[in-house]
Amino acid sequence: MTRPDPHHRLLLQWLLFAGILVFAIWVAWDHGLLEKVYRSDPTRLSLVISLLFVAATVHCAARALYLSRQLNHINAIRHLTAQQRFAPRLRDGQLVIGNAHAAGSLPAVYLAAILAKYQAKAPVELRGLEHAQLTEVLAEQARGPHETGWFVTGLLLKLGLLGTVIGFVLMLGSVSGIESFDVQDVQAVLKNMTVGMAVALNTTLIGLLGSMLLGFQYLLLDRGADKLVADTVHYAETSLLPVQPTQNG
Repeated sequence: MTRPDPHHRLLLQWLLFAGILVFAIWVAWDHGLLEKVYRSDPTRLSLVISLLFVAATVHCAARALYLSRQLNHINAIRHLTAQQRFAPRLRDGQLVIGNAHAAGSLPAVYLAAILAKYQAKAPVELRGLEHAQLTEVLAEQARGPHETGWFVTGLLLKLGLLGTVIGFVLMLGSVSGIESFDVQDVQAVLKNMTVGMAVALNTTLIGLLGSMLLGFQYLLLDRGADKLVADTVHYAETSLLPVQPTQNG
């Protein structure tokens, strides 16, 4: 007998990562590193990248909580079936185990749809296709909202590269404006070149860090969504469908 997963395992994993991230950000702020980055960037691209990262991280938190609840639901369904020896069935279009309605969730809707297909007595040669289509729908519902997050992950990297280009443009613009090689003119040019270099390096650094950290979060969410689909389909294949011939609905 396999050991059941702890409740909200995915959420706990994300919280562990978020705690380390918040601590690292606090250390950087306490040492004045973030303040230097934002003050040295007149384009404000670093701030835009940071705000996008924070917004996407909040979305990751919401998705981690949602997927954790879905995983808890399929674990509860498996536990009820194993402990109470009740095969799931349909009642008024909802999944029922024993005398209790299963909580409204992606696994419950998926299992109820499969039961409805089989109770409709679909042709045997079409049942596998219908099951595969329902599995595709389940996978899309579990992972579909992450596509926006992956877009933002790539966007952060592109904004960082955009900042690099802008920084070099500022540097070259300051050089092209030299009319003489007086000490004051050279000092002004060097100052402008320093600003351009700061923009290029800071935006690139913030964009790369934000993209990597956000990508790790969405990778964690994708693995959680894959586990949700795998556990639900495994339950349907091993514990749900084989008992249907003996059910009376």
